[in-house]
Amino acid sequence: MGSSTNLSLVARTSRNNDNAVRNERRPTWILRIHAVAFQKVTDMTIKYFLHCNKPEWQQIRLAGMCLVLNWVICVYLSPAANGQSMGPANDEPLQKRIAIFWNDVPFREALNSLSSTQGVPVFLDRRVDPGQRITFRTDGLAVGEILYQVAERTGCSVAWLGDVAYVGPVKDIANLDVLRDKLIQDCQKLSGSKKRLFLQASSFQIPRLGNPVELTDALLEKMEIRKTGLAIAHDRWAGTKINSLRAIDKLVVLTFGFGLWPTVDANGDIDLVNQPSIGTQEVRLLLPKNDRDTALRRLKTDFPDTSIRKAGKYLVIQGEPGELHEARHALYRQKWRQTDTAKTGAAGTKVVSGRIRGSIGQALNTAAKGLSLELQFAPELRPKLLKQIDIKVSEVTYEELAERVLKDTDLSYSIEGDKLIVTKN
Repeated sequence: MGSSTNLSLVARTSRNNDNAVRNERRPTWILRIHAVAFQKVTDMTIKYFLHCNKPEWQQIRLAGMCLVLNWVICVYLSPAANGQSMGPANDEPLQKRIAIFWNDVPFREALNSLSSTQGVPVFLDRRVDPGQRITFRTDGLAVGEILYQVAERTGCSVAWLGDVAYVGPVKDIANLDVLRDKLIQDCQKLSGSKKRLFLQASSFQIPRLGNPVELTDALLEKMEIRKTGLAIAHDRWAGTKINSLRAIDKLVVLTFGFGLWPTVDANGDIDLVNQPSIGTQEVRLLLPKNDRDTALRRLKTDFPDTSIRKAGKYLVIQGEPGELHEARHALYRQKWRQTDTAKTGAAGTKVVSGRIRGSIGQALNTAAKGLSLELQFAPELRPKLLKQIDIKVSEVTYEELAERVLKDTDLSYSIEGDKLIVTKN
């Protein structure tokens, strides 16, 4: 992993309570209510008919009503699975803020260090040069944001397979998001035993110099699944171990780097095909009610040309795979990207210290929120507010932060009532 002089991680605690984006989790309490209610209704039905003296036609009618009631309970209380995943299944380790210093470290070594010390499983696509060297230093940045920034420096991005961060070329990763959504939906349509077979998570280990062909054949043989289609090229991989990964995601890991994709037919058999080309798509992201409006405003500011709307409990995003990838990942990256720390000065004035990274609009929105104001600007200024910045500030007020952000632009701001208004000079 390298000497301590060029590779170091210092863990820090963080109490990040920003709930702007939450992961979609299976509501097990609803399943328990459903099971209890179903059992109660069934018991009541049996007891009633054992002591029923009504005519036969009335008994048949009552039996039908009981069946309908059970069906309603099942449909109403069972969890829906119409929305796509919002990133890692468990993002708690990714919210921890750490100090980090990498000096001319190989890319794979840096990822392995982050993975082993912070408990975030990472898999590097075979098409990415693992030996390219990176220098990276930060003080108090969230683990999840470090992962994204390091990937971006090497021309890569991140997709999530459960809790596993799959790091690969930007274009391919954008397609992976969309393809995996469809693949999981196909697995969920299978019969009970087949569905469990594909969606059940277990440990996954690739031995040092492991052959992906042999690993794929061994996995499918264990699952008793038939495979047809294209063949995987011969290769040798660095060893890795992942504690928990769905069987279908194991196939994705083993084939995606070769430009292949596993498809699942109605019988649960696997067909390996070339990765399909993807045009305009639509994703439905399940968000808590209180977060929906905030997320919608944020995305419309950062992605003005992308179709984004609310539909019931979902946020619907329509666009090319690259647009979808950036938009959906921007949502749950947002809570990791706020590296500033707010504190109260002697006179009670809120001040900010740290690194401000993102668009001008995002930084101004941070300043507006710190002042308990609403950001307001004319629509024609939106392109200027999308310009990216990366600045450091030390104990400045939120008003000074706004001035610093707009320093080298032709924009200015004023405060009127409960609004921070941005205008052109």
